[in-house]
Amino acid sequence: MAWSGLGSAVKIILDQITEASSVLGTLSVLGYLSCISILHITTPALFSVQAFNVSIPTTITTQGFPQINTAVDPDGSVTLESVPDVLSSLLSIRNTPMAGLVNGSLYEVPNADDGEATVSAIAFNISCGYLSASHTGTSNGTANMTVWEITIDHLVEGLPVYDTVPNAIMFIGANIWNDNTVLLYSTSPIVDSQGNTGMAVNLDPPMVLVSELYFFQCSKTTVPQNSTVDCNTKQSMLLAPDIHKNQSLWRDDTLRSAQEVSEPAFDPDMSESDWWSRILASIILLVPKSTIPSSIINFFVLPELEFSLADIFVIETLNLSTYSDLSGTAPPAKLHDLENALSSLVASIFWMVGHLQPGTLDLAFEAAIAKYYNTNSSDPLFNPYTPPVLSVGSAVVSVPTPAARLDSSIVAISVGLATSILLVTLALPHLREPPGRKPPVSGTGLLHVIWLWRNRPEIQDLVPQVDEPTDRNLREAGMVKVALIDTEAYKNGEEFIRI
Repeated sequence: MAWSGLGSAVKIILDQITEASSVLGTLSVLGYLSCISILHITTPALFSVQAFNVSIPTTITTQGFPQINTAVDPDGSVTLESVPDVLSSLLSIRNTPMAGLVNGSLYEVPNADDGEATVSAIAFNISCGYLSASHTGTSNGTANMTVWEITIDHLVEGLPVYDTVPNAIMFIGANIWNDNTVLLYSTSPIVDSQGNTGMAVNLDPPMVLVSELYFFQCSKTTVPQNSTVDCNTKQSMLLAPDIHKNQSLWRDDTLRSAQEVSEPAFDPDMSESDWWSRILASIILLVPKSTIPSSIINFFVLPELEFSLADIFVIETLNLSTYSDLSGTAPPAKLHDLENALSSLVASIFWMVGHLQPGTLDLAFEAAIAKYYNTNSSDPLFNPYTPPVLSVGSAVVSVPTPAARLDSSIVAISVGLATSILLVTLALPHLREPPGRKPPVSGTGLLHVIWLWRNRPEIQDLVPQVDEPTDRNLREAGMVKVALIDTEAYKNGEEFIRI
C-alpha cells in the first residue's frame, strides 16, 4: 500500500505507531517517494531564463549647427536677408525646452529614439566691458521729442537717445559694427562681482524718470562642449565644460570706429565669426518691434520708442523691474547674469534660424514676388527665401537591446544532487532480486487475499474473531507470521505456502 503514493506511505507510517509491522520498509518507501517529489520541484528550478538589456554601440547621424548653404548663397548675403522671417518667435521659445538648445549652448540632436549619445556641442561665452561716454547736449527730434545726444569714445556723431524708463537694457542697432561685438546701454547700474558699476553718463537735463545711462559693449567667443543626450526625449542631460557664470568683472573697453573695423573672413559656420552680431542687428532694425513702449511719455509716436524683441528677451531673462519700479529703487542687475542672458539670446537666435521656417503662405509670397520682379532683370530686386542648413554629424549611441541568458540555481542544483544520491541509496535494495525462485503470490491485492484464504483455511485458526472491524482491531488480529515459501521445499522446486 505504501507504494500507492506519498500520502499512502505517510498514512501507513502513522499506523505503525500503534502496531508496528514493517517500519523500515515503509520508511524506505516514504523516503523514496519524498525524494521523487523533491526532484519534481528542483528539476524545473535548475535553470531559468533571465531577461536583460545589453547596450550595443551604434553609429548614428546627428543634426548639427546652422550653416550657410554655399551652393545657392556663396557669400551668405541672401541667407542674412532671410533670417528676419523667423525671428519674430524669439520670445516664445525663451522658457520652452527645445531639442538642440539648452541655456547658452547648442548641441547636436541624435537621429535615434533609444539610448544615450555623447554629441558635440558649442557654447556662446559673452563678456562685456563698459565704455566711456558723455552727454553732449539735447535737441528736438521727430514730433518735437527731446533727444539726448551721447558721444562714445571715437564716435564723431552724437548717438541719439530718447526718453526711456528705469531698469531697462536696450541694444543700439545703428552702431553695431560687424566686428563680433554689440553695443548696449542700461538705464540702471549693473554691478559686477566686486560691486563696480562701470561708468555712468549723467544727463542734464534728466529724462522724465532717468537721470543717468550706462553704455557697454559685449563680445562673443565659442567654447567647444560635449553633451550627453537622451535619444528618447532629445534633451541634454549633461554639458561639459559648464560655461554658466556665477561671477564676472567689468573691463574697461574702447569702442572702435568704423574705419578700424575690418571685414571678417567669410565663414559658412554661422556659430562662428560675426554672424551673431549681424543677426542681432537684423532683429533690432528689420524685425517688427514688440509694440511695448520704451518710454512712458510720447509712446506710439516712433518705432524707436518701442523695445525690440532682443531687448525684451534680456529684460525678462534678468527679471528686471521695468515699469513695475518707476522710481528706480529696485536692486541692480548682476553683470554675470547679464552675460548669461546674452549667451542664451545668441544660442536661441542660432537655434531659430536653423530649425524654424516661415509659414507656407509667406514662402509662397516670397517665391512669387521674386519670380515676378526678377523675370527680366539681370540684377535681382528680390531674393527668394534661402534658409541655412544644419550640418550633419555622427555619434555613437548605446542602444539598449533586449537579450536573455540561461541562469542556473546553485541551491536547486545542490538540493537536487543530494536528493538524487539519497534516492539511489534507497532504491538499491529494491533493485537487487532475491536468490531463488519468485514466490507464487506476487501481490497483496484483494484477489490474492481471497485466493490465500480459500486455499489455506488454516489461516482462519490463526486470526481471532473481531467484533468491531476497525483498522486497529483488524491489524492487531491479523498481526501473525506468515511464510509464503518453505525454504527447503523451495530449494527442491516445490511450490507451496506454509502458514
